Amino acid sequence: MNASGKAGEGGLFTYSLSIVNGNGYKNPSRSKYVDYEGRVGLTPVKWLTVGAGFYSGHLGQINASNQDFPKNSASRWDLAAGVHAAGFRIGAEYFEAKNYKSASATTGVYSASAITTGSSTAPVSDKADGFSAWTSYDFNATWSVFARYDTAKPSKDVVSDLKDTYFNVGVDLKPRKGIDVALVYKDEKVDNGVMSISGADANGSYTIGGTGSSSNGLTTDGKFSEIGLYAQFTF
Repeated sequence: MNASGKAGEGGLFTYSLSIVNGNGYKNPSRSKYVDYEGRVGLTPVKWLTVGAGFYSGHLGQINASNQDFPKNSASRWDLAAGVHAAGFRIGAEYFEAKNYKSASATTGVYSASAITTGSSTAPVSDKADGFSAWTSYDFNATWSVFARYDTAKPSKDVVSDLKDTYFNVGVDLKPRKGIDVALVYKDEKVDNGVMSISGADANGSYTIGGTGSSSNGLTTDGKFSEIGLYAQFTF
């Protein structure tokens, strides 16, 4: 169920609140409990938008087979702000989350569920936080440039030195309505552990970092970079 709308002159205030079960539209499995998610936005002046979001639930992971085992609840809140004026778009976002995933204290691999292990073994609780900033500039209706920077500490309680840093920069061409073509450089680095990063292809991912052990302090790092030509068609 979802309720969304806006109020005030020119859409001064917007909101969207959802109560959901299952694990997303690509995975129609049933879950024992519902999850709660929402966001609110405020546009006090035409060129400025600020917003806040929250999530609370079990990420659709509790079902009939594991409902009686130990479990954690996941939560997240985030704040964002964006400016759009004179061809510039500038924005930033900060988030804090708990129990989305957890890392291994012995290998530094960040992939285990922090909601449930599916057994009588209690899941490990973990926290994360991070920051993003992005900007773009439209020279005209055809050409623009853009850049983005992200940094996150996904395992503050278990592997506190694990860090993920990402940035991209590119140029975009709109040769006609509904078509975008962009030349983009991407760079990502994982320090002190291993992370599986979502790829641009559907449901794809790639691993950055190297396995370590508690004896060497999990000091293995990894880096991934690429340059590519991307196209988007809208209709």
